[in-house]
Amino acid sequence: MKVKIELAKQEDKNILIKLIEENDSLFFPPISKRLELPKYVDKIFEHGFPYVAKINNEIAGFCFFYANDIISKRSFLSLILVKEKYRKSDLKIGILLMKNWFKIAKGIGINRLELEVAKKKITLINWYKSLGFYEKKSICRDGFGALILTKHV
Repeated sequence: MKVKIELAKQEDKNILIKLIEENDSLFFPPISKRLELPKYVDKIFEHGFPYVAKINNEIAGFCFFYANDIISKRSFLSLILVKEKYRKSDLKIGILLMKNWFKIAKGIGINRLELEVAKKKITLINWYKSLGFYEKKSICRDGFGALILTKHV
């Protein structure tokens, strides 16, 4: 199977919303408790970079990021998600999506990447660290502990 990373298309929006809804409980707190999903996805399409990973035209995962902080040359990962059936596969979809973010950001002059992750998501924090991220600061968001991780590219 070949994984193709590409900019999401308008016709992908409803599939992306459905994937977020189906996996909402993975996020802490759940995304649906913080955002109106259709408006969120519209905002990403309008102001951010929505990339999808496709296998035989099926969306296997996606990555949403912003790269519009030209003054501080910073890009922020808004959301990354890989379908459950592909998470532990040898296809490494999450890594491909992250490397795409690194490449796009660097290509437009960004030199610092940031993301936020719940403190209780230890496995995910370690995965981000394996990709070169390090802890920048600890914050409290919506009453829950979170970390801001950063990486220079």
